[in-house]
Amino acid sequence: MDESGPRSTQAEPPLGIFKARCEEKGRLKLPADFFEYFKKAGVQKVFITTVDLKQCRVYAKDVWLRNKSILEKGGEHAKLAQDVALIADLYGAESDVDAQGRILIPQELRKELEIEGQPVWIQFFNEHIKVVGEKIHKERLQNALAGLQGKVEELEKDGFK
Repeated sequence: MDESGPRSTQAEPPLGIFKARCEEKGRLKLPADFFEYFKKAGVQKVFITTVDLKQCRVYAKDVWLRNKSILEKGGEHAKLAQDVALIADLYGAESDVDAQGRILIPQELRKELEIEGQPVWIQFFNEHIKVVGEKIHKERLQNALAGLQGKVEELEKDGFK
């Protein structure tokens, strides 16, 4: 399969947040639903990086290449794009998705995010996989819980069921 070409539209992205572990050597075994998604979508290569030094992002290679194109164009946000591209390139690397559904998180990224040999939480969102360590997971959860009822009510006004 062409790992850099467009992905199959038949693949359904995984739902939910899953707990996993980043091994000491930096390998992350993707939960079965994520691995199955990549297989159905024909994804064999991924680009793993961060753009905020809080979470690891795992992109199918074709999705990352679209992002890279946006960053290179820059437009009215050229300086912002250069800064984000610098961080993404500094901490990022390509990885194959092996036969067991494992990917290799770049060493500097693992150290920066403090996820080496640690539990991580994995979520598919906006065409990429988010991987966060325990500290960031707890922060995100606390922020989500703050005023949750009001958040739901606002979304229901917009049609959320």
